[in-house]
Amino acid sequence: MTVREREFGGQVEHLFAVYGWEFYHVIDTAYYARRTSSGFPDYCAARRGRVLFVEIKGSTGKVSDEQWKWINLLSENTGVECYIWRPDALETEIVEVLSRE
Repeated sequence: MTVREREFGGQVEHLFAVYGWEFYHVIDTAYYARRTSSGFPDYCAARRGRVLFVEIKGSTGKVSDEQWKWINLLSENTGVECYIWRPDALETEIVEVLSRE
């Protein structure tokens, strides 16, 4: 079954709320796209001393070179967790990461 990124994002946002995360969703509009570097992860989330940067992709979405650049750059920082999540990880990796203290 093909899951679109927008639908998957709604599921991820629901899990952020269920597990008590505060999050910011980067909105990709023409206004912001002209003023920022491309490829920044879709979500930044925080809870009890943990900070996550998450790029989400639908079932068939591909990670761009710019997105890899940001994920790699942010991963170099101690205490920051970076992920690329797809719908097939919703009930496994994603729940495990979000439920972890």
